[in-house]
Amino acid sequence: MGPSINDLLQEGFADVAARAPRVPCPSRSLPRPDREAGVTTILIVDDTAANRALLVKLLRPRGYDTVEAGEGRSGLDTARRLAAEGHLDAVLLDLSMPVLDGYGFLAEAAADPLLAEIPMILVTASRDDIVPGIDAGAHDYIVKPFDFAELVVRVRAAVRVKQLQDRLREQNARLESLSCTDSLTGLANRRGLDAELARLSGAARRHHHDLAILLVDVDHFKRINDTDGHTTGDQILAEIGRRIGAGLRMEDVAGRWGGDEFLVALPFTDAAGAAAVAERLRLAVASTPFPFEEGRSLSASVTIGGAAGRACPESLLRRADTALYAAKHAGRNAVRIAMAEGAPT
Repeated sequence: MGPSINDLLQEGFADVAARAPRVPCPSRSLPRPDREAGVTTILIVDDTAANRALLVKLLRPRGYDTVEAGEGRSGLDTARRLAAEGHLDAVLLDLSMPVLDGYGFLAEAAADPLLAEIPMILVTASRDDIVPGIDAGAHDYIVKPFDFAELVVRVRAAVRVKQLQDRLREQNARLESLSCTDSLTGLANRRGLDAELARLSGAARRHHHDLAILLVDVDHFKRINDTDGHTTGDQILAEIGRRIGAGLRMEDVAGRWGGDEFLVALPFTDAAGAAAVAERLRLAVASTPFPFEEGRSLSASVTIGGAAGRACPESLLRRADTALYAAKHAGRNAVRIAMAEGAPT
């Protein structure tokens, strides 16, 4: 029996690699269609053009999208770009390269959040490199001249690991989002608001700008529940949440603070700006009745208290709460914003 295709490939790999010049080349990718779901991208980092060409020839017919880099530094830059775009599934990495060798590549990748979880497969001619390479952060290895079937299996396994990591990360992100979201209104819940207040107040103090907080209380909400039922009350709360959200900027944060009370955080906003936003939100609720089935509608209103400054969230909340009570005592469906010293205006 004559030599198999795999035998010829291995002989070609060894022969061409021995004669090919080892010079860096700029990162490049072969022409490819727009990335679609299910397409996997393998970055090949090797300073020998023939090695890269053979890996491309073996991988692309099996559905892998390949990108090449001719030395470690440009390969690292390419890896970061692809990972930032969400287009990197695994790296085939030569160890012996100019500018930045494989060990340097692994060290920098391990310290980069974009690349730390990308599977790295060593492609080496010496088994002596395997243990040091794995210790340096590689996920797997393949020895040259490699067996074609082994190459495909190891790449496939690396891609599967990456896909499982991505799914786990997406599931964790969804769970985190759910844990910070009020199920009735779709706005942030108390946990989410606490985190956002800490972030926004820290930024306000650090960059020396004001942060405003509004407490929005639905007037006579218990009467709505007692008269029209809790289902109607829930629908009104959901619609008020929608109206509040529609009246804010992208950088603002709104959430359900508890029961029938909402909280709005307004970065880069002083007391005058907070008063203007609060009055706009009050009108958005009070000026338009809430429609229900059979042509029925209900009216509702909110009372809003607020405070602005660069104080900690607890201080701003205390002042906003004082202003809210002042607005309630003034007859509800009103706005009061606390001055810096705490006196409502």
